[in-house]
Amino acid sequence: MNHLMLPALSGALINTVVTIQYLRSEIIDTKVKDFVKTARAKGVLERQIYWRHILRNSFLPIAAFLGYEITGLIGGSVFLESIYSYPGLGQLFLQSIMQRDYSVVTALVMISGVATLVGTLLSDIILSAVDPRIRIE
Repeated sequence: MNHLMLPALSGALINTVVTIQYLRSEIIDTKVKDFVKTARAKGVLERQIYWRHILRNSFLPIAAFLGYEITGLIGGSVFLESIYSYPGLGQLFLQSIMQRDYSVVTALVMISGVATLVGTLLSDIILSAVDPRIRIE
């Protein structure tokens, strides 16, 4: 368990930093929109403006982007497992390419494709839960 801590922390921090930077830029863009200015002009509390207007609208692109993070985790595992010499799907993928074992490479690409589809489905479900305008009737 101790040897798993550093690779897991590295992978989590890389993806978290990207998501937080993306969220930060969305918050900055949303703060200057007209509906936020209107809410401030109406006298709505600043806390409610942040939770109801700014954060809720800033999470929409994050929710859409979340499904592709799963694919990034799988792709990033190739590098993390190579750096830390940890056996896993990434190492198996690299070894299969080096040994020209095309059936294993094909299977791993298909697993990555299925993970992308599942991630996109989860992203759509989260997006419909966050924004009721997107729900399918």
